[in-house]
Amino acid sequence: MNSNQKYSTLYEAVNKLQKKGYVKDDILDLMDQIKDPNKFKIVEYHRFEGCSNPSDNAVIYAIETDSGEKGLVIDAYGSDSDMNKTELLSKIKIADV
Repeated sequence: MNSNQKYSTLYEAVNKLQKKGYVKDDILDLMDQIKDPNKFKIVEYHRFEGCSNPSDNAVIYAIETDSGEKGLVIDAYGSDSDMNKTELLSKIKIADV
């Protein structure tokens, strides 16, 4: 996993990751259709903590398929996370880079 790149804000992370080609915003829908989490990998992820409100906590995942498609998934983390996203993401391996 590439954790060398740090972003100050979620907005900055989205912009820079999109410039790297992570533009598919329905990548988890694709995973649901393919039904094989081994065809996906989390290339990098970054967490952001809200300054004053725990519900502002977010995590962004840069995900690639074995066919080369790239997409982003943004979710809250902690008690505000989307359980469906969390379940799907837990099935995807984190790439060793």
